[in-house]
Amino acid sequence: MNIKNTEFDSNEKLIPQDLVIVGRISDANGVRGKVKIFPHSKENTQLVKIKNWYLQKFDEDEHPITPIKSINVLQKTLIGSHIVASFEGITDRDQALLLKGYSILASRSEFPLPDSDEFYWIDLIGCFVYSNNSSEPSLIGIVKNLSESGAHTLLHIYQIHSEDDLSPRLNSKGRPIEILIPFVKDIVPVVDIKNKKILANWSME
Repeated sequence: MNIKNTEFDSNEKLIPQDLVIVGRISDANGVRGKVKIFPHSKENTQLVKIKNWYLQKFDEDEHPITPIKSINVLQKTLIGSHIVASFEGITDRDQALLLKGYSILASRSEFPLPDSDEFYWIDLIGCFVYSNNSSEPSLIGIVKNLSESGAHTLLHIYQIHSEDDLSPRLNSKGRPIEILIPFVKDIVPVVDIKNKKILANWSME
């Protein structure tokens, strides 16, 4: 999800225009104002390396309900699958609990360059996925999210009507039809980030 903003925050710091959501504060950690953060992808080590973090809160439909605010990060440590961080001005557990549910945002320009065979999740979201099992690739859908499952990353793909009509196809219960495809080389041999296109060895039958 990209966040557009050209305003200044309360500290008179220019908000970047290329902010993306990279994690979420899930809880307080200890009694000294630290928070526990779950990254939105397995690139959690990259989040630790990013210098400038921003905070914003969203509702269940990902609509912002607070302004974007820069936050000075004093310390950030990767512990297993989550990050523990401390912020300037947040010194006790009660203050930390007030941040629960806030998203962590960062400028895309600060992301380290991935290796040639690696991709940031944020770059895969929004790509159109086509079946590579015929002479004429057929549209499977659009990548809406990713998740980790055992040894593999999974692409969460919503079936859509066409590249021009992104409304999801619905099942009998009125819910979007979702397809999970393992993001491994044998199944997903082609990823074209520039053209937002992925080819998958996946049959729709």
